[in-house]
Amino acid sequence: MRFSNLEKIVILLLIFLSIPAYFINLGLLPLFADEPTRACVAIEMLLRDNFIVPKIINEFYYKKPPFYNWWLALLMNATGRYDEFIIRVPALVSLFLFCATIYAVVKRYLTTEKALLAAFMSLTFGRMLIYDSLLGHIDITYSWLTFMAFYALLYYGEKQKWLMLFTVTYLLSAMAFLSKGFPTILFQGLSLFAYFIWAKRWKMLFSWQHLVGLLVFIIPVGGYFAWYNQYNSLENYFAFLWDQSSQRTVLDKSWWESVANIFTFPLENLGQVAPWSLFFIYFFKRGYWKTVFNTPFLAFTALIFLANIPVYWLSPGYYPRYLFMLYPLLFILASDAYFEYRKQLTKATKVLDYFILACIILPMLAIWALPFLPDIQMVEGIWLKVMFLFIGFVSMFFVWQKLPNIRWVAFFGVLLFFKFAFNWFVLPHRLVEGKRDEYRNNAFKIAEITQGHDLRVLHGVSLNQDYIYYLDWKRNTVLRHGSFEELQSGDYVITRSIDNVKCPECEFVMDFYIEYKHIQLNLMRKP
Repeated sequence: MRFSNLEKIVILLLIFLSIPAYFINLGLLPLFADEPTRACVAIEMLLRDNFIVPKIINEFYYKKPPFYNWWLALLMNATGRYDEFIIRVPALVSLFLFCATIYAVVKRYLTTEKALLAAFMSLTFGRMLIYDSLLGHIDITYSWLTFMAFYALLYYGEKQKWLMLFTVTYLLSAMAFLSKGFPTILFQGLSLFAYFIWAKRWKMLFSWQHLVGLLVFIIPVGGYFAWYNQYNSLENYFAFLWDQSSQRTVLDKSWWESVANIFTFPLENLGQVAPWSLFFIYFFKRGYWKTVFNTPFLAFTALIFLANIPVYWLSPGYYPRYLFMLYPLLFILASDAYFEYRKQLTKATKVLDYFILACIILPMLAIWALPFLPDIQMVEGIWLKVMFLFIGFVSMFFVWQKLPNIRWVAFFGVLLFFKFAFNWFVLPHRLVEGKRDEYRNNAFKIAEITQGHDLRVLHGVSLNQDYIYYLDWKRNTVLRHGSFEELQSGDYVITRSIDNVKCPECEFVMDFYIEYKHIQLNLMRKP
């Protein structure tokens, strides 16, 4: 299929619009979920000038190796910025690079339109659209590294460049391991085993080239841990890494949770990748899977998915973001099935086309109610934004009607304009209605009060990591635990109310609420 000039313009324009769609209001909300953990480790590396030993509140942090934090700290140092936008940029840049990699891989083996659709699906599936693209988590970057390792197997394997195959996949796996730990060993081991059994070259698993690959993995990973061992024992580090990997698996959950997950897992993940999961209907075309396993690229894609998915299918406590390297494999297969069978399965295609039309028309009409909703009156330029969205949806209606061969592009466009609307109208509402901005403001207030003075967190007091990060950032010094006995005149300490009797001379400054265990803490000052 060759795109007309008008179709090319539409596609290029939407690709261009995808950048502002995802970056608008990226730094609006305070840090959330695992973001403060990544941010704390990175900023404390900079403040302590030590990039080998991850710490939070100046205490050893063992749950993840520091590779991702190195990139985050490098960006902070290069820009001189430590705000929420900067914390989230690496994950979002990784997302666009991930989608570009998907496009490049699929285009090499299939067609341009199949490559575009697979990349568009990976950028705008539901979970990514409204949640993970807003957060500075490690998982997108980790999944991108893992995905590249998957297809390096096929690329070098078909050329029979075995040394390059093992070297490149193990190098990518080393970076992934230094980002997230032991799950990488499973991905690499299962993928290698499945590939070489499928390729009927299982003896390569015992070759000298594989040994070289193992050395490529061991040298940087072992080198890092040997360097770390100069500062601190590795015993706790490996124990925590293993604990993080075994959590939420069958090893950590009851048998009935594991059995229940077998049945709920498929439905839950169909919801996570919606609305693109509608395109999976073409998987049911008779003879499709026979075609898949007779086409080397598609067979490899299905093989890697089947080899790795049981790890999470049998893990009842998994998070969907753990599957970000596997979802694109389904999107690649769905993209191929759609283009191969959309003209044969005419009823299914008609239903899908009219669903896309409904997704255009309904928001085209509904957006005019936005200026009258009291919850979003704080949004600046609301009428201009509504007009932009209206023009966008009308344009997608034109594409749907006049360019029927790329109605899938119109669907991508609809999701992009939804992303604009979500970031413009939903995120400011969340900021106003949520408690996290109150936490951020409290942290800034504490930083302002204590600036230039020593500030400690009393031993035994658990402080949210978002507070720790904001205090580290605004005070430009590492927050530490301490005791009342260590305080000098003019020093500040964060305590629980029950602890204040231990320092009767300390003066109350302010109290503030933290989410952890829903408790109230006090800021005290020693006179």
